[in-house]
Amino acid sequence: MKRFQHFETVAINRFETLIGDFWAAASNKGLVRLEREVAKQSFVHRLERSGMKTVEKLTTVIRTVHKQLNEYLNGERRSFNIPLDLRFRGFELMVLRAVMAIPFGETRSYKAVAAMIGRPNAYRAAGNAVAKNPITIIIPCHRVIRSDGRLGKYGGDTRVKAWLLKHEGVEIDIT
Repeated sequence: MKRFQHFETVAINRFETLIGDFWAAASNKGLVRLEREVAKQSFVHRLERSGMKTVEKLTTVIRTVHKQLNEYLNGERRSFNIPLDLRFRGFELMVLRAVMAIPFGETRSYKAVAAMIGRPNAYRAAGNAVAKNPITIIIPCHRVIRSDGRLGKYGGDTRVKAWLLKHEGVEIDIT
């Protein structure tokens, strides 16, 4: 049996918000992962599968995430100023950057996101890349909806996606 070798240590911490508990992971470069309503073991396991060892610690980045996320949820913030440590390359990184460019209170379809990166026919692949978003809300994948105006899928919970869009003033079709 092969022994898995860890390449780096990341800090993790849990915090509460008005839409539930979040786990955050941060490297020396920035936020690596942010997930809502997930068990610690699952969160740690995903990080370990990516070659990261975890230590429970409250860092400046995680404090900033907690503060800015609560400000956003309380209607006091529309964008985030948090260093990110994205572990993607190529197409997936381009898609996540395109999603980050979607302004507060606006949505884009998966097809529009694909077009934003110059690959208009790659909307299914763009959808798959959006689904891999490791940093919920900060990378606003909740702003990506179906071409027909319906919500589509959301890894966290479609009710949360609907709440986030309504919070941003977006009229949505919840059917």
